[in-house]
Amino acid sequence: MKFHDAIKEIKERVSIVDVIGKYVTLKRSGSNYTGLCPFHNEKTPSFIVSESKKIYRCFGECNKGGNVYNFLQDYLNISFREAVLMLAKQVNIEIEDDDSRSESYKKNDELKKKLYQLHKDVANTYYKILFSDIGKPGLEYFKSRKLTNETILKFGLGYAPDKYGYVYNLMKEKGYDDEILFSSKLFRVINDKPCDTFYNRVMFPLVDTYKNVVGFQSRSLEPKPNERKYVNSEDSIIFHKRGFLYAMNYAYYSKENFYILCEGNMDAITIQQAGFDNAIATMGTAFNEKQMFLLKRKPKKVYLCQDTDEAGVNAIINSDKILRAAGIDTYVIDFSPAKDADEFINKYGASEFKKKLDAPIPTILFYVSTLKKKYNLSDPYEQEKYFNDIINELSQVSNTFVRDNLLKQIAINEQLDYGALNQLLINHLKGNSVKLDTNKPIFAKTENTKTKEGTTPEISNVDSIFIYLSFVNTDLKDKIKEVIDESELINEIYKYLYKLYLDGNTISDVYDEIVDKDEKEKSIINNILSSNYNYENSDKQVMVDALNQVIRQIKIRNLRSTLDNDLNKVYEANKKMLEINKSIYIK
Repeated sequence: MKFHDAIKEIKERVSIVDVIGKYVTLKRSGSNYTGLCPFHNEKTPSFIVSESKKIYRCFGECNKGGNVYNFLQDYLNISFREAVLMLAKQVNIEIEDDDSRSESYKKNDELKKKLYQLHKDVANTYYKILFSDIGKPGLEYFKSRKLTNETILKFGLGYAPDKYGYVYNLMKEKGYDDEILFSSKLFRVINDKPCDTFYNRVMFPLVDTYKNVVGFQSRSLEPKPNERKYVNSEDSIIFHKRGFLYAMNYAYYSKENFYILCEGNMDAITIQQAGFDNAIATMGTAFNEKQMFLLKRKPKKVYLCQDTDEAGVNAIINSDKILRAAGIDTYVIDFSPAKDADEFINKYGASEFKKKLDAPIPTILFYVSTLKKKYNLSDPYEQEKYFNDIINELSQVSNTFVRDNLLKQIAINEQLDYGALNQLLINHLKGNSVKLDTNKPIFAKTENTKTKEGTTPEISNVDSIFIYLSFVNTDLKDKIKEVIDESELINEIYKYLYKLYLDGNTISDVYDEIVDKDEKEKSIINNILSSNYNYENSDKQVMVDALNQVIRQIKIRNLRSTLDNDLNKVYEANKKMLEINKSIYIK
């Protein structure tokens, strides 16, 4: 069938709902289907697909609409002809190679083919140069980054020599004319002489999911004043930087159910060299919606793998907002004490990296962990902002089961009282402002764990809840004794009460034991034993869950108290904390 004739036939045969449904979650609404628009972020569905009319339309912000071909063109960033040919295969229609296309289309298509071939030839040339005498500076750089020859070949890495017009002359010898060479922006004219755009730089070919070389990223080996270290190819009819993800040509076909999203090319390359073919990179730029659409072609979870500096944290938060709005679950990989994945793998190895991947941190937990650096928590006004941020993030999680689990984990990680934090969330969801109840402290005071002679013993919400829940769950004594030693409690008052509990005393018995204590100490003990901490009317399982939470907090607190500036100890402690967070001590 001729191309022109096939266009209508294909539209008749395919279901626009089935085609769009591969990329957008659609729900029937009367005679139509609705979903969240894939072309802009929204929370309320405004995207409508009509099976009978064979069209789609966004009634929201972007106002996009059209037929099945238009959708594939916009969503997959492909040409009209590519969309037709793609659907022709699905409905088993063979299209003859005819000349029915417009002259402008054929001219544009021919230019694309030439540019693809030129970029492929240039990439091969850079690769060959890398292993020649003039390529030694580039090869030394890649070897210093511990890349193997196999990895260099896999990614087609190369070197642009510090020679005026060197690659230009090689391309001329291959028969390329100046029109195509200069239109590629890989070459230019300076002082009436043709020269290479990239020189004295290591080269990273940029390959799309169709395995076409569409551009290059380069890194200067000897940056000059006012010269950028990284320079990319300019946007063209075959390359759009904002819609490109490095190494997606491998990650797209990975069998893993998640992507590892990095900041730079070298991180993605190092991770893939370590055996994880699902690593991709934004090439140092902020993650954006166009890149999100690329990920949505084959939706998976995303593990955010940015640097741990301030810019990296901001990048993680930005990426999470875009991906979460698109319905993609995100997690953070914490590489401390290393600053990034490249450093971590080279120092600790692929097996330790795998352990990190096996214990990703939900991004909301990571975000909350950064807030203590943002706010001065000794300032009541800053405290209010701190809790507002936590509650606002939690309230955006629509699944109540997931939200409650996240809240429990935040309470453990940030040393906060679960009951008080939960009440703030409930009030917020009812439309009330976040206000702290001064009668129910929310912070666990654990900064100073030793009681100084002549001073009031340090009060800890965590230890108080532990003691209270222990006394009201006497049947769990043997299990509790196995997991908490009295030395793990914050001071002598808690150790004293815990010992009384393990000796079989009830709360009533404790009051008999403390008759000779001074009034201040009796008052503290009375507060610990009489406070219900929101569990007075709770069922058994709620109290067991709460016990597990405070036990984890106690163990993490004691682990943190042993840390110093030794990076290896920090790393080992982080591994142990992950194990603690996943442990269920009382069943």
